[in-house]
Amino acid sequence: MVGMGLPGSGKSTNLTKFAEKYSYEYISFDTVREMFGLSRAESSTPEVFEHIGSRMLELYRRGKTIVLDGTFLNGYRRELIAFARANGVRRIQGIFVDTPEEHAWTRVQARSAEEKTTRKLFDGRVNHLKKFPPQIDDGFDVIFVLNEVGELVKAKMPREHEREFNTRRLS
Repeated sequence: MVGMGLPGSGKSTNLTKFAEKYSYEYISFDTVREMFGLSRAESSTPEVFEHIGSRMLELYRRGKTIVLDGTFLNGYRRELIAFARANGVRRIQGIFVDTPEEHAWTRVQARSAEEKTTRKLFDGRVNHLKKFPPQIDDGFDVIFVLNEVGELVKAKMPREHEREFNTRRLS
């Protein structure tokens, strides 16, 4: 499962609860960046991506379900999915926390100094989201859209599955 959303959207809050509830393995980009001496205001380095990819595959090969917590609002989302598919991952679900921009920014401002994201980085993430919103075409099997309080508001799936689902539902 790949968590996506703006900084301050509620991703980490919702994803950690979800992972704990179902005993899934949780990997946070923020935590891994910290391990490499980076702050939330800094972009992930190739070493961060390599570490996360290795950890993800290690857990997957042990039969674990993994929840990845990151913004994933840029081109790396497709690279990650292609990497996972190339390494045998069969089912990839997206969880997009769709929080209004100003609401997310207010949450970011309420964070402690070391957890804050700069406005420049935040605005960059907003621009990425507008240009590259999470889509099934990224390689997801399904995308669940949550609102800012973690309620499911929509599920996106490939058209062929959508028709199949609707046909069964009407029968």
